[in-house]
Amino acid sequence: MSIRHQMRQKVEELFKLFMERENPQGETVVYTIFVPKEGDVDEESVDIFEQEVNPQDVESLEKFFSRVTKVALENDVKELRLYGYAYDKNGEVVIVSPEGDEEVEEVVKELIERMREEV
Repeated sequence: MSIRHQMRQKVEELFKLFMERENPQGETVVYTIFVPKEGDVDEESVDIFEQEVNPQDVESLEKFFSRVTKVALENDVKELRLYGYAYDKNGEVVIVSPEGDEEVEEVVKELIERMREEV
């Protein structure tokens, strides 16, 4: 299996976990979170990619998976790994990741709050 296919599979499996835990309805802004493969996590080392997706629309999902896979491969070269997904649930940032690292999630929530304020 190629690296691209492996990454696509990881992107889709993580999104499946996101849907099992949260199941947002309709157009939703999803934040894809990338953290360093090694070392400390801080605001400078985290990358967050934002994209709208409608989980109930096959075409929207396909575009989302393709774009996130591309960004994940680009970030892999920069020594960043896919950590999880986040979205705004009634004004609160909810993060879904199999890891559940509180330190990472605190940094991520801070960055997403800032991103939302800038819009």
